[in-house]
Amino acid sequence: MMDAYGDLPFPRTDVALNAMRFARGIEDPAIFNHSMRTYLYGRFLGERQGLRPGHDYDDYQPKT
Repeated sequence: MMDAYGDLPFPRTDVALNAMRFARGIEDPAIFNHSMRTYLYGRFLGERQGLRPGHDYDDYQPKT
């Protein structure tokens, strides 16, 4: 499912993965990819402002 997005910092909860699968199934690829990039951009901006995932916003990343 994640293929091109597998190494990027997206939430990996069951809910998040199911939402990504659902969106990919109903959206045009350009819209889906835009949404994924928008998430990453927002996360980057938050980090630049000192926000921390798991503390300042919910962004569960399982331990690898």
